[in-house]
Amino acid sequence: IAPRPGQPAGDSQQILLTGATGFLGAYLLHNFMRQSDARITCLVRCKDTEDGLRRLHDNLTAYGLPTENLSTRVEVVPGDLQQDQLGLPPEKFLQLAKKIGIIFHNGAVVNFIKPYPELRAVNVGATHELLRLAVSEKLKKIYYVSSLASTPLNKSSMREEEDLGAASSVAGGYGQ
Repeated sequence: IAPRPGQPAGDSQQILLTGATGFLGAYLLHNFMRQSDARITCLVRCKDTEDGLRRLHDNLTAYGLPTENLSTRVEVVPGDLQQDQLGLPPEKFLQLAKKIGIIFHNGAVVNFIKPYPELRAVNVGATHELLRLAVSEKLKKIYYVSSLASTPLNKSSMREEEDLGAASSVAGGYGQ
């Protein structure tokens, strides 16, 4: 899917957040609600929107974060990062692409024991699908959250333009 020529980057008042039911996701969601007037859409693995809102509420509460305005500021989209099109029907994927202006991709399975093939769909496949979403209908800014597990073991940090080196220098399935 290619962006339409000349389409500007999307509206930052329409945020898509993945991983909001995790530790860092709770704080990202809290700060978006506290520091902006943006409408936040959270892709949540859940049976329906009510279940998704409950999961977000429970997660914020678990970390002592406020939950007021959650149901008025946050829209839950039931989905699955492991699936094509984020587990959404084509028309819902397209609606999301039209509405969202900025993507914060924080969702992942962080597991340092599982091999790469078991983590590929959720960690690599989801990123691919979110990049497709980012260029569908209108261009959208995308911010990707990852860990230092993706850096070689002999370095504590890396610059974006540095070569990662051979895949064998990256330990474990998650880092790969």
